[in-house]
Amino acid sequence: MDNQTVQRETKMIAERLKAARITAEKTAAQMAELTGLPEAEYLKLEEGNDDYSFTFLYKCAKALGMDISALVSGEDPKLSFY
Repeated sequence: MDNQTVQRETKMIAERLKAARITAEKTAAQMAELTGLPEAEYLKLEEGNDDYSFTFLYKCAKALGMDISALVSGEDPKLSFY
């Protein structure tokens, strides 16, 4: 997978993360606290400007009440807001 593809996938995850956060009516500050990050670092990740760790994605998915695969791929038959 080339760098451009990775960057595109990262941006897509970021879009899903932000949409899920807004749908769940959580603030960036709340998500930062739930993921154990400073708010500025959380926002950097939510904008797709840095690579994700599995732990970060897992904590986000858990906080948003969704499966991590839905956050990463956008595919989950249980997702009601997509």
